[in-house]
Amino acid sequence: MKIRSVQILRGIAAIAVVLTHIYLWEGKHLGAHAITPKSFSYGFAGVDVFFVISGFIMVFIQPSPINSRAVYFRFVINRLTRIYPPVWIVMMALLPFWLFHPELFNNYYHNHVDILRSFLLLPQDYLPLLTVAWTLIHEVYFYLVVSFALMFAAGGRWIFGCIWFLIILTVYSLFGEGGFGQIRIFQLVFSPFSMTFLLGYFIGLLCHQIKKAPPLLASGLFVVGVASMAFGLIVPWPCPLGTYPDNNCLFRFVACGLPAALLVTSVIALESRLPKLILRLDFLGDISYATYLIHLPFVTGFYIMLSKLHLNSPVLIAVAAVVCLVSCLMTSAVFHYCLELKITRKCREILENHFQL
Repeated sequence: MKIRSVQILRGIAAIAVVLTHIYLWEGKHLGAHAITPKSFSYGFAGVDVFFVISGFIMVFIQPSPINSRAVYFRFVINRLTRIYPPVWIVMMALLPFWLFHPELFNNYYHNHVDILRSFLLLPQDYLPLLTVAWTLIHEVYFYLVVSFALMFAAGGRWIFGCIWFLIILTVYSLFGEGGFGQIRIFQLVFSPFSMTFLLGYFIGLLCHQIKKAPPLLASGLFVVGVASMAFGLIVPWPCPLGTYPDNNCLFRFVACGLPAALLVTSVIALESRLPKLILRLDFLGDISYATYLIHLPFVTGFYIMLSKLHLNSPVLIAVAAVVCLVSCLMTSAVFHYCLELKITRKCREILENHFQL
């Protein structure tokens, strides 16, 4: 069972991230001829929406306490197979390019890549081989910790989540934003991104109450969420956005995480009131992980080829951006239905048989 409005929001968040990279790569490869508006660069906030949704989904899919070894291992297997096999497919496709053209990767870090840590999604000193996979390092960590929280009933889950939230807030407030130095594990464990996940976790605990919210309140939350997200993105930030692993920033939690939580809350409340035509867009959420994984190599390759055409017509460049987005979504759908679903299912079967679940 899924909440289709949340899936739609997840799909929109994925598209927002794609638009950010279209903006960046168009500027990089077309230079003065680039026309994509700067507002596209704010699509990085789609990551914060992803994190809130992930936290929500963990509670939503496991409403009852994990009370046995079999249930625990099945939960962990389902979560890890959701993450690892698809990202490994993409990384394996990128590996030959890295071997023969390392200059295409991690320009920010002088083309350094930690291959082993990239594949294992472990904390590392550079961006992973697949750049956007830095978010998956946070996802895997959150999944593993939250698996212990889900052993409790509702009351215990609240206590676990509140203590976890307060520990992160306290430690990061005292030592974060540079205070952890090069200790990457501390940057991960005490990252404000985990607080963003926890907002979704708390929303999951309140899901039944949220669904009963009056339509006017739900609509108001949505408007406030959009407005506060827009305001949080355009105001000057007291801390730089940064690049992984030095992108922990408490202000981002306030500017993007809290508005993302309002958006997720509002769409849950509005689920039963949305027209069926809109709900059909939930397929965008179904393919969103595939979109997230493949879009950066796709956009990069697209604009490298486009740069060789020496386009200078604003109309043609605008059409190219639309073609890039639509083609990326179509490729994501093929990846999702033809590879991601089948390989994920097969990996789960193998592991469940191995552990006799």
